[in-house]
Amino acid sequence: MQTEVGRYRLVRHLATGGMGEVYLAEAPGAAGFSKRVVVKTLRQDLASDQELVRQFIAEGQLLEALDHPNIAAILDLGQDGEGYYLAMEFVEGFDLRAVQRALPMTENGQLLSEIAVLEIIRAVAQALDHAQTRRGPNGKALGIVHHDVTPSNVMVRRDGHVKLVDFGVARTALVARLSAGALRGKLPYLSPEHARQERADGRSDLFSLGLCALEWLSGQRALDVGEPESLAEAYALLPAKLEALRPRVAQGTWELLHDLTQLERTQRPARAAEVADRANRLLAEAGELSPARRLAAELAPAFDVLAARAGSFDQTLAQTIGLLGQSQDEFTGTLSLPGIEVVRQSAASVRSAVASGALAAEPVHRTSRWALLLGVLVLLLALWVWQSRRDDHAAFEPPRTARPLAQLVQPPIAPAPVPVAEPEVPTPTAVALAPSRPPTPEVAVAAEPVAPEKHARDANPEPKGAAQWGIVEFRVLPASIVITVDGRKRAATTGGDRYVLQLKPGKHTIVARDPEGTEPAQTTAVELEPGEHQTLKGFSFLP
Repeated sequence: MQTEVGRYRLVRHLATGGMGEVYLAEAPGAAGFSKRVVVKTLRQDLASDQELVRQFIAEGQLLEALDHPNIAAILDLGQDGEGYYLAMEFVEGFDLRAVQRALPMTENGQLLSEIAVLEIIRAVAQALDHAQTRRGPNGKALGIVHHDVTPSNVMVRRDGHVKLVDFGVARTALVARLSAGALRGKLPYLSPEHARQERADGRSDLFSLGLCALEWLSGQRALDVGEPESLAEAYALLPAKLEALRPRVAQGTWELLHDLTQLERTQRPARAAEVADRANRLLAEAGELSPARRLAAELAPAFDVLAARAGSFDQTLAQTIGLLGQSQDEFTGTLSLPGIEVVRQSAASVRSAVASGALAAEPVHRTSRWALLLGVLVLLLALWVWQSRRDDHAAFEPPRTARPLAQLVQPPIAPAPVPVAEPEVPTPTAVALAPSRPPTPEVAVAAEPVAPEKHARDANPEPKGAAQWGIVEFRVLPASIVITVDGRKRAATTGGDRYVLQLKPGKHTIVARDPEGTEPAQTTAVELEPGEHQTLKGFSFLP
């Protein structure tokens, strides 16, 4: 991993998105001062498109004008070599996707209360209204649309303060450029008009906010889709899911969610300010005078769980690295791997820990130190693979031939056909927005031809007469899923999320178990003929 972008020192990789990489970084200053920021880079293949770069710069300059307490500020737009990057405010908290998954389990799932959701709606709607109505140097409203309102882009601090992060830069142009696979991670929050690649406005963001609210209150995604072809049916099922929520919330809250999730944008609230006002009134009617404090108290158990997961491992590794460097006057530098940060660990602090009994005082021989360092590096490599797979949801879906989403989802009353930017891609039959159920696609394993025999040999020694065996191929998400075949634990072929297993002809039972132990196991039975190669639908334990 690179160590610097522009003037920023990278601390660790956070995520991989459709536009590029996201890092936690430090902006160094005088006298040892440093400020933490989030750096987002533009993908190399996109950076070669001069028109897209021009729009990236223009919209980045617009985003710098945003100044609102519920928006993570854009701090810098820069160029590093031939690439461009954005530096954004670092919010010391957790995103609502991670928070909800860390909440205690109830009989109805991991849910947020109605008061908490109304407070989040109020804060996010105020942020969206500011982006829409903020005036630029020419005195006209900027009209900025977020394009990506999802739980992972809503951050909450420990004090309950909510911030909307990652305003889309040049996202309208990117929709036409990126493959459907790059957008799959956002499909469960996509408005119908956005899916049709029509010009999105503030009402598209409000639709996504309504879907997020349904998820927070029900514990399930409102649009439970992983393929563009499934969007039509998912939209048709929305009214039923909303109706199922009616008995559990106040009538005013239900009506607000109903209005936000209307498929026709003209039937949604016209402005985000109207949504914020309605949420405010509902909070007042409920007698809630400090909704942010209530939100903080409700999410405190989840914050403790998330902080403990990161902190305990970081502390252990920091002591290990310190021990390795105790013969030096000072250990300097930053260990830039996921979840780990060791900056300027001094030998004096390590010796102090030894004296206090926190670390063993026995001397470590040179050979032992190198062996321990090698073990730590192997552990970090495994952690990097695991976390990168969790952060990059799109990695679960293999790359496919790009097809504009406009060809897959049509409005209730079909408008004029949307022009296709890439004429060489065959135009598929349009899917009408109706409750008819489209076929459920299988999870393809790779876009390029796979040599299964080679992968199978890598993971499992080739037995005598291997040509008479069968092969089963599939993927998992997250990569830490535990897979057993006929009761025997099996390892991924590449150490990641891909399994290419060589099995004897006959019947086999494949069981996938949730690594966090919160979901029931998933079981698939297969029957193989000699030399047969089967590709199975993947296993997933993500919400």
